[in-house]
Amino acid sequence: GYYSIKVLENSGWIDYPILWMCIIGTASQKKTPCLLIPKKIITEFEVNLAKQYEYEFKQYKEATAQQANKKKKPSEAENNIEILKEPVRQKITCQDATVEALARAINNNKKRGIAIFVDELASFLKGMGQYKKNGGNDEEYYLQSWKKQSYQYDRAGGANYLIFPSHNILGTIQPKVLDKTLFKGGVETTNGMIERWLFVCSEYEETGKLYTGDKPYSVELIKNMYSRIYKNTIEKCFNFSPEAQVIYNKFWEETTQSKKDVSKTDLMKS
Repeated sequence: GYYSIKVLENSGWIDYPILWMCIIGTASQKKTPCLLIPKKIITEFEVNLAKQYEYEFKQYKEATAQQANKKKKPSEAENNIEILKEPVRQKITCQDATVEALARAINNNKKRGIAIFVDELASFLKGMGQYKKNGGNDEEYYLQSWKKQSYQYDRAGGANYLIFPSHNILGTIQPKVLDKTLFKGGVETTNGMIERWLFVCSEYEETGKLYTGDKPYSVELIKNMYSRIYKNTIEKCFNFSPEAQVIYNKFWEETTQSKKDVSKTDLMKS
């Protein structure tokens, strides 16, 4: 949630590192073991945040109790009572949450984004709008969160605030289930939801043979990268280097030209 990049120099075009990844494969293609690699690393950060919240909440409860005792003493001046703010537990990921719960969490998350990390994406996709009449506006919320656009959270008799939701989404799904959920209206029927996903397919086939490579398996590079990102609490907006800007501009031009290919469908062009 703290990072962004200015895509074009001297412009207001800013993008965020938000990725929706859908890992497609059958039951024997080792999708879950791949997910467990980052999951285990992230859980360590989640545990630290939980401990920090427990400590802060204990301090808050003790301070609140002390204030309650002060109020009972008429000799104490009222303006000596400090207004305490209850601590909020920070989150990095969630598995199953309504848009309302996500919106509240984002509002209290100190600008940090919240990733949605699910083993089976089907439950997440089917759950969009499940508690609302006619499906509600859950898809609209997620479409806006993909670009970190402002979202007005407004509930009668409840909280009202403006948030900038940011959700990376990562999960697995089987081909037939994908067809019935995300592609429920057909591949060419889309409101912009299909185009935002990165569909990852594997050529892995079950052989029954265990890995016997001579290179030690290590995730330290990933762990160090996650740690560096996690510990940063300052908003940073990056620019392309002059060399990278040239490469990007060329890529953009080629992409624009490829859209003119009449043999491509509207979805493929998008």
